[in-house]
Amino acid sequence: VDPAVLALDVPGAHPWMLFDAGELEALRARVLGAAPESVVGQAWAGLLARVDECCQGRSSAADALASFPERSVGRDDLLELGFAWRVTGDDAYLRKAKALLRYVAATAPDHGAPLEPGIDEWYIQRAHRLNGFALAYDVLHDGLAPEERALLLEVIVALGTQQFAHSFSAWWGTVSSGSNIGAVNAASLATAGLATWHDNPQARAWVLRGEHLTRAYFHEGFDPDGAGIEGVLYGNYGLRVPTFLNHALRRAGHPGIDRVGGVDHQEWVAYEVLPGGGAVNPINDARYHEFNPYFTAWSSTHGDTPELSRWILDEVMLKGPRARVDSSIPVILWYEESDPAFDPASMLPLAKAFQERGLVHVRSGWGGRDLMSSIEWRQEGGGEEVHHNHPPGGGQSLRQLAVEAGRARCRGDADVGVAGAQHADRRRPDPGLPRPGRPGLLRRR
Repeated sequence: VDPAVLALDVPGAHPWMLFDAGELEALRARVLGAAPESVVGQAWAGLLARVDECCQGRSSAADALASFPERSVGRDDLLELGFAWRVTGDDAYLRKAKALLRYVAATAPDHGAPLEPGIDEWYIQRAHRLNGFALAYDVLHDGLAPEERALLLEVIVALGTQQFAHSFSAWWGTVSSGSNIGAVNAASLATAGLATWHDNPQARAWVLRGEHLTRAYFHEGFDPDGAGIEGVLYGNYGLRVPTFLNHALRRAGHPGIDRVGGVDHQEWVAYEVLPGGGAVNPINDARYHEFNPYFTAWSSTHGDTPELSRWILDEVMLKGPRARVDSSIPVILWYEESDPAFDPASMLPLAKAFQERGLVHVRSGWGGRDLMSSIEWRQEGGGEEVHHNHPPGGGQSLRQLAVEAGRARCRGDADVGVAGAQHADRRRPDPGLPRPGRPGLLRRR
């Protein structure tokens, strides 16, 4: 653990984890002044559409009691209402948030998460809601009356106390720190602690434990060169909640888990983008068109390789037949347009081996008509659906040999055998996109 987190500089009257009062004017100008066709403008319109439709039949304790056990609370419903209120200054959103809060408080002890204990979703859905309620506590803080703030604090304490206990007993806090589930669970505990730093006696213990486990994910969940052991889909999903935590920690004087962890995550992600954009490498339980943009959006403004992060986000989000702007708070807060003249070749070699992952990438270039080859070797351990192909212990030497073989094959040595990812794609493949498990040169049609 890092005892320095006990001395974080969290403002006394208001935690201000995403932005503070002095930054509101610039934030409003960025969002409300964005052109409708711009990425920020489209993301904002999408968020407003959600909050305008939110919460039908979810505005009182009576609604919650009447809907048991099907009661529903979205991960970020309360947070997004609070964010809309902050940006627009429209008290209609604040009133709607207060009505939803009464519903949320009456859904104890699960607050919209699964009722059945002992399953992975039982933990992670609590984590998403804990993180959403914690950030809502921050964003809505001075808009709530003391009794309303106490009500939301009670919700956070109930979920946070559960999560803190699970962090010492469940597999994600004791057996392995390399799973995206553990990262989301741990980071939510720490964001809850930061949000309630001055109002909750347990807060510092939550931050200490949550930061420790999240930092462990940055070590165990990625190889030393930054490749996620669960593939590009879950390697980015695992950073969804840690992105909020990382930003809040930096604002409180912490150097940032991204730097403490020492992971060159964005460099790896760039290799996973298929030529032409619009899709990512399907090797290792990934899906062509699913990509969580939170950490990449944050990195485009606050990371150590902003130009590369901007290129990644525009390539994945804005190109291809399924181009779609993600209407999330991180995109609204942190997205920056890429430089059309930027070429990843200015930073990255055309071939790179991620040796502990057992993965090698080779490209002819970074343009839409360039070629790409991705080869991964690992020792199979229970099928593709088990922990998103976590490599089992004892397989490192085999993966290392395969990476060397992959290098040889890519040099044209046809006599060297190469095995690619052997799991079958159980989903129907997208026409025109390469099937996972078939090593070779891949070109988007």
